[in-house]
Amino acid sequence: MQKVTDVDTPFGRLARGIKRNPVVVGASVRFLEWRCRSVRSFAFVASTGRSGTTTLARLFEDIPSCVALHEPYPAMKSDYATDSADDAQLHRTRFQQVKRIQVLRAASNLDFYLETNHQFLKNFAYPAIDYFGRRLRVIHLRRDPVSVASSFFAIGSVPGKTKLGSLYLIDPHRSDNVLPIGDVLDHDPKFADDLYPCLWYWYEMEARVVRLLEDYPAISIMHLATDDLNQPDRVKDLLSFLALPHLADRVLAKVGLRTNQKREEKQRTVDRDKAQEMDDQLSRLLRDRFDARYIQAGSKTRGS
Repeated sequence: MQKVTDVDTPFGRLARGIKRNPVVVGASVRFLEWRCRSVRSFAFVASTGRSGTTTLARLFEDIPSCVALHEPYPAMKSDYATDSADDAQLHRTRFQQVKRIQVLRAASNLDFYLETNHQFLKNFAYPAIDYFGRRLRVIHLRRDPVSVASSFFAIGSVPGKTKLGSLYLIDPHRSDNVLPIGDVLDHDPKFADDLYPCLWYWYEMEARVVRLLEDYPAISIMHLATDDLNQPDRVKDLLSFLALPHLADRVLAKVGLRTNQKREEKQRTVDRDKAQEMDDQLSRLLRDRFDARYIQAGSKTRGS
């Protein structure tokens, strides 16, 4: 017997309709915008994940004037068709109807909002930039490709293959990819190993950062390596970028604490030397097929 929930009742459907009514939504948004008038910056992370996003959020935890959330509701993951022509509009609509309201609620009467969600660059960067405007900040958090790919491989998150990979990463077969190589992954035996789509995902995300900067050249962005989160001077630079230098004492006290290593979820290990060889092979393929400006050097890990 199918369970009947509150939203399945006539009253529930009526309440949901009122809640989503454009007039009601508009009034709610205007009220929340007024409550967020003191927010100095709304910061989001452009990252692959497995790059220190949880560590970054922890730096701003328990500070009364800030809210720092790691993948909050709605996470905006890709929980619908892999390559729908309407994906961009679906994401924009979902941002307008749900995501921005949740962000404004969380940031109400505060100085700073931080969301460390690697879905930002994949699924809602453009509507967020258009909406938050000059107060939006992007933190480009970058770890080397072999470490990122090995970490995803170890927890069974493979782009386009596993459930985790399909929900949270990017399918190599999407038509809007900057570096589409689905044909190679499908048909070339040299690239049959599951580590290859994990490595490709790193390069695709870095290429999307380049494309974002081309589309929004005036955007406020700071480039950080994962290890920079352990460097007090770089964290001070980050605080200045976010217009929060007055929080230095509280934030710097947390520098160096490691989090979210997911040791209990890791099912497989990768030989580092073998993974490096595979990364070299993939990067050669990408350089041969695509515009050089989109192919980021994996060995460059320092932020700038």
